[in-house]
Amino acid sequence: MRLEDYLLKNVSNQPNKIALQDSRRIITYSEMLAECQSMVVSLRNRGIHPGDRVAVISRNRVEFILSAFACFLGGYIFQPVNFRLSPTELSYVLADSEPSTVIIEAEQFPELLALVESLDSIKILVKLHEKSGFDWGNGKVIGDVSEEYLPPIAPTRVAALLYTGGTTGGAKGTILSHDAWLLSSRDGAYALRLTRHDKSYICVPLFHVSFVHFLSLFYLGITVMLGERVRPDEVVDAIVNGGATHIVLVQAPLVDLLDYLRDNKIVLPKIRTLQYGGSPIAPAVIERVSEVFGDVLYQNYGLTEIAGGATYLPPEDHSPSMVGDVWRKRVTSAGYSMPGAEIGIFSDEGDRLSSDSLGEVWIRSESVMDGYWRNEKATKEAITSEGWLKTGDMGRLDEDGYLYIVDRKKDMIISGGENIYARDVEDVLLSHPDIREVAVIGAPDDRLGEKVVAFLVMREGVSLTKEELNGWLSKALSSYKKPSRVYFETELPRTTVGKIFKPTLRTWLAEGRYD
Repeated sequence: MRLEDYLLKNVSNQPNKIALQDSRRIITYSEMLAECQSMVVSLRNRGIHPGDRVAVISRNRVEFILSAFACFLGGYIFQPVNFRLSPTELSYVLADSEPSTVIIEAEQFPELLALVESLDSIKILVKLHEKSGFDWGNGKVIGDVSEEYLPPIAPTRVAALLYTGGTTGGAKGTILSHDAWLLSSRDGAYALRLTRHDKSYICVPLFHVSFVHFLSLFYLGITVMLGERVRPDEVVDAIVNGGATHIVLVQAPLVDLLDYLRDNKIVLPKIRTLQYGGSPIAPAVIERVSEVFGDVLYQNYGLTEIAGGATYLPPEDHSPSMVGDVWRKRVTSAGYSMPGAEIGIFSDEGDRLSSDSLGEVWIRSESVMDGYWRNEKATKEAITSEGWLKTGDMGRLDEDGYLYIVDRKKDMIISGGENIYARDVEDVLLSHPDIREVAVIGAPDDRLGEKVVAFLVMREGVSLTKEELNGWLSKALSSYKKPSRVYFETELPRTTVGKIFKPTLRTWLAEGRYD
């Protein structure tokens, strides 16, 4: 089975059901198949062969999904590209991956379009227009585009090439097979507990591994509404007028949504699942969600290199009424392993550790990537001979199999001989009702080796002095973990996939921004 079989199955079972919709158009499964097959013919007749990379630079919209399934049907490698990249960053990615085709939203990303147009290596440039959709004007047609679609004789086993947006090192191309995304998406479908009668709204960008969330929904035959951006009013509209029962968000937009509902005195219809990832949500936020939505929260922990999620924390584990006394601890976990994944905690020497021991999180699954694109050295460093993927995350498994991510391995702070995990300090700070976002790093210190430094973003309309914060922290945090310096910012620097980018914070300190 391959990913395109998800589409073929839905066409067979419910051809006239709405598959996708965005602000421009609505398309059924049968219409989607016809358009994808037409795209394959167009690409084939322009000299594109199975195994060629097709780079797609687009926000969430129907054509983004059509491009993906055209790649699957044609045996091409789908390469979704982060549209937040700078021209310099995009130039590196395209030089490394060497796509034969680029599909790009022309009006939205003029600087990136100009770069693509300057590259002689791109055989086919397909422009996506705001209203009219695909523009195939660039590229010589060498066949009849009205001919019948025929599946490729030898399609590649590789489904996608995703470039990591990690906070350490340069971007690396992650090779994901059809088998990897099939397993990961089915695990996700199992964990979500949704049915074809649900309706989903996805406004988080799908250009990275979050695409697997879409595949899980598509596997189940669920109609998916695509949002181009994360805005509280549009989330509300999707639920109230669109009938969405499943929403995907991360912590900061979720807090914005809760504030928007409170400030505008909006009461929403019931939803079934509010899915989040990236990091656990602070217990205080979970309590607010429970008051507004009930027990609907669902969390994933995963990474690009395993094609999606490795663990999940279902709604009942977010519920104080169900979990009881262990609730405040349980909700800080990443959940327990997906059916198709094995989680282990290992020492620096490669020894597997027992329950509640702190070490590096390793994952073994058939969804692990084939490797890094043209980077054998990095592949060997990441995947052991026994098939374990080293995540670079420090964590522990409790006796019930729940995974607790403590921090990135490289983010541990050593102060006065004590190991301090930034995540521990961040969790405490986030429990303060006036703090919206936080990042903690270690800064060089002549006496202690490193000292703890915190960067805070306050909730709108509130203020907090350093003295007030220190008084509060004295009751909430061990003295050796307390930040020696606290800086207030209006926003924190982020990577192109929305993660807080701590190297920029270290640069700010080194350059004397706060001196």
